[in-house]
Order: sequence, then structure tokens, then C-alpha cells
Amino acid sequence: MDLFTIIGTCLRRWYITVPIFALAAWMSFQAYQAVPSVYSSAVSIVVLPNSTPQPVEPTPAATPVPDNPYSGSGGPRFAAAVLARNINSRDYRALVGLADAPDVTFTATASADQPIIRIDATGPTPEIVTSTLEAVTTEASVVLADFQTAAGAPEIKLYRIAPAVPADRVEDVTPSRWRSAGAILVLGVAIAVVLATSLDSGLRRLRGVGVDSLDPTMEAAPDDVDSVLRREDKARRKLRIGRAARKAPLVGTGAQALGKAVPEPISDGARRAPVRGTEVVDA
Repeated sequence: MDLFTIIGTCLRRWYITVPIFALAAWMSFQAYQAVPSVYSSAVSIVVLPNSTPQPVEPTPAATPVPDNPYSGSGGPRFAAAVLARNINSRDYRALVGLADAPDVTFTATASADQPIIRIDATGPTPEIVTSTLEAVTTEASVVLADFQTAAGAPEIKLYRIAPAVPADRVEDVTPSRWRSAGAILVLGVAIAVVLATSLDSGLRRLRGVGVDSLDPTMEAAPDDVDSVLRREDKARRKLRIGRAARKAPLVGTGAQALGKAVPEPISDGARRAPVRGTEVVDA
């Protein structure tokens, strides 16, 4: 079965293909609309030591200031790694007010060799992405000071954060909507073609039985059921005409030409003469 045969079958069985095509198109459109828009942007921050000036020569009466506990474990780089883990926690989402916003995401990635954190955010609109980055970076400075203070670091030696790279331009990163929509449309077309060709083939076999039984020499067109019906009616008419011709009497010279025995006609005088009985004479 070639392409033109399939197209002809689908057109002939339009009452099967049209509803399925319409349903597949509607489902494909709904799938296209269901894919939400996604926008993304990123910002980088750096963890720096406190820039408060220290006395060059402390007086003997001055109390020595303890050092930041994080300075002996990698300094700002270690503090940046701890801050990144805090930003990626669930409690931090609630802290910035995004606990009930599943369509808004943000992640923090700390650099392996520098005290730099990259924060990536996604959201349904550019405005939401920008506000999310601002809220995350603002709250990061508070969290950084909190866990340093909890570790015993003096305020004068607390690390702080500063913007390392300006925020990237907000970009549309919506996934391809045609992938799911096209798959649904192709599946619907395939189902319609299979059902139409199966129904057409079944009806063709059922209607072709009568024609084959009447005249085996007739060949029904495989892809034209209407021609099969017309040939079936023609064969039936020929059969009725043949039966009527065999029942009709043969008269005249036509019958003699066919070599049939025709009885001789009886004259009127012979039909009127009475039948006499046989006379018996005595010797």
C-alpha cells in the first residue's frame, strides 16, 4: 500500500480520520500551552575579610581580640563553602519567602579555589527572577554573619560579602514546546491512518465475496469499493437476463436455425373432419 492509496483511504473514511485528527490537534495545542515559560539569570558574590582598620601597635592594657574561627580552616574560601550550603537548604527558601513557590528555583555553587559563590535563579517572569536574586544575596550577608558569630568570631573580624560579577541579563530558557506537541500530533495521525485502513480493508473483503461468487473472472479494484458494488449489480443483471432468455419459447425460423424440431402445422380441414370408426365387413 503506497502513500496515495493511504491518502485515498483516509479521504474515503473521513468519518474516522477527521474526528481523530481534530482530537489530536486539540491535545497537541493543550500540550503546547501547558509548557510554562521559564526565565533565568545569575549573579556572583565574593566573601571578603572585614576591612575595619586595626591598630598597628596595640597598647599593653588592650584586651587581645580573638581571631575568626574560620580563618584557620581556609579563611574566606571555607566560609564561602559553608554559605553556599546554607543557601541551598530548605530553611533558606523559607527565609527568603519562597517556600510556597515551586516554580521559582535558585542554587548556589561555590568555587573550588576562590571565595566566590555563583547564584543561579529561574522563574516564570523576568521580574520574579530579578527579585529572587536580590532577596537571596541580601539574606546571604545576614546568614554569613550569623554562623560566624555562632562560631565565636568577633564582630571586628567577621567576613562579609560583596558583588563579584554583575547580574547576568535575564534570558528565556523555556524548553521546547514543539517536542511534546509534535509527538501527540504524530501519534494521533498514526492512529487515524491505522483505523481507517483497517476498516476499509475489512469492508472491502466483506463486499467482495458476492462479486467473486457471481463471476470469478471479474477483478475488483483493491482500493475502490464503489466500483466493486457497481460490478456486482452489473453481474446480477446479466444473470437475470440470461435466466429469462432460457425460459422464453423458441418459435419460427429462429428455432429451425438452432436445429430444434418444430411440429408441422395442422390444416383447418383436418381439424374439422370427424373421426370415423373402423367398419367391419362380414365375409
